[in-house]
Amino acid sequence: MKEEEVAIIIFAQTGKKERISKHIVSSGNGDELLFDFFNKNVENLVIKTRIPYFFISERKQIGCSFGEQITNAVLSVFSKGYSKVIVVGNDCPQLKARQIRNAFEALKVNKEVIGKDNRGGAYLIGLTKSNFDSRAFQELHWQTNRLFDELYNLLNTSHNIEILPV
Repeated sequence: MKEEEVAIIIFAQTGKKERISKHIVSSGNGDELLFDFFNKNVENLVIKTRIPYFFISERKQIGCSFGEQITNAVLSVFSKGYSKVIVVGNDCPQLKARQIRNAFEALKVNKEVIGKDNRGGAYLIGLTKSNFDSRAFQELHWQTNRLFDELYNLLNTSHNIEILPV
């Protein structure tokens, strides 16, 4: 498999948009600066992998719900000719380029990939176009502690799944 068959989606909002819904810093524009830092951090990390990537912020997200938006992001990258996609956000500062490369290696042998976070969600999702069920993917309970289990059940149809360390 050539690396050109795989693309990474950074699925995140701009710092300006994030500061409206998430408050971490107590004053000023600290929240916006923090989220801009998280976005730049994950983008620099992805660049190190040398895998093509797309930064899909709210400016390019299509749909009303999170599920619709992330599903449409995946479908848009598949429509560009990629057959495998790795999705990451900006909310896992512990993520390393090596974990993304591990997901890439698993996708090379047609495995689906999930990086489980310690809240029952996922910090990384690796998908193959041939196994992608957009309707079921969209209807997952996104941004909940049920997400990992639901993703696992959806993607583990042929017992061909790689689970990355928490």
